[in-house]
Amino acid sequence: MIEHTRTIGAAGHAIWYSQGVLDLYEAQLTAFYDVANQGHAYSPIFGENHRPAPILGTFLGAGNWQFDVSETRGYQLLGKITNGELQPIDSFILTQGVNQLFLPGLIEAELIADNRPGLLLRGDLDADGFVGIADLNLVLGNWNQTVTAGDLAQGDATGDGFVGINDLNLVLGHWNNTVPPANSVNIPEPTTLAVTTCFVFGAPTRYRGKR
Repeated sequence: MIEHTRTIGAAGHAIWYSQGVLDLYEAQLTAFYDVANQGHAYSPIFGENHRPAPILGTFLGAGNWQFDVSETRGYQLLGKITNGELQPIDSFILTQGVNQLFLPGLIEAELIADNRPGLLLRGDLDADGFVGIADLNLVLGNWNQTVTAGDLAQGDATGDGFVGINDLNLVLGHWNNTVPPANSVNIPEPTTLAVTTCFVFGAPTRYRGKR
């Protein structure tokens, strides 16, 4: 049947999304497609390079994950909380290079290319294509507040409904990132300002991870 669907170029989805077939013939399908040696199959509609291979995250401990991103573009984050399947967590733009994300509770994490328009740069709370003072001020202006979960305009960068140290660290962790690349001179990371903030606002009254 697999050979037939390949010959006529249709109905392949009926095989892949049939749980019964996957459960009964997992070994045969794995051997036939041989992903380990031949790589993932691509859709003839979009072409071989439409979606690059997933970027696997490296767990650094304490909820921190590291991703070596080869190009600046949109990505969808997939995560596994228990021994179940990978689930969509979030979508955003990441810049080329090493990116560290705070993802508490995940036991596995990976990035896949996301070609949808309208994605925001990670840490870009005001959606201006640049992570800087304006984004930091949104966090500081709502410090220690319970807000609508995921409301970037209220400083909730992590999406947990509370504006605190995790949101501050997310913005600072992506400081000066821009899409598209800006021609302006980089602004130094506001280490001094962040330290001063601790004295002005005081330590956060509670700590919340990502729900």
